[in-house]
Amino acid sequence: MISLGGFLLLFDLTTTLIARYQKPKRLHRASRKLGKQLNRVYLWAIERFDIDRDSEKVVLSHRGRKSGTEYAAPLCGSHCDEGFIVGDYWGPTADWFLNLKATPKAKVRYKGASYEVDAEVISIDEAHDRIGGPSQCGCWEQANTQQCVLLKPSS
Repeated sequence: MISLGGFLLLFDLTTTLIARYQKPKRLHRASRKLGKQLNRVYLWAIERFDIDRDSEKVVLSHRGRKSGTEYAAPLCGSHCDEGFIVGDYWGPTADWFLNLKATPKAKVRYKGASYEVDAEVISIDEAHDRIGGPSQCGCWEQANTQQCVLLKPSS
């Protein structure tokens, strides 16, 4: 089964290929479309085969800021005393990140359990302080994360 690190590597390779063989104007649209397709397959595998029980992966379900549609994003997260911390993968303009800033209520699936959470944007240094060092899988460092999102369980 492909891990999140493998998934991110595959995503990077495919966007590089798209950049090489398509016009630069179309790169952003094509890479976003490919990313959405890969997310769909990955989320289907998580639901179908229940592969997230022993991993540090977080499936974040959130509402669209314009459409109100519910979306899901598989992310690499770290567990801390206050909840979960995920990095701003794909930059601060990623749809899931902007959706959480607009509507901080979300659901998290972690190790087979679901949690209602409230999102709060924090700096990478503050995230390192809260988990006691770098992320468990090293994804924040690989993705050059600048901000993180603290997902605190709702009361």
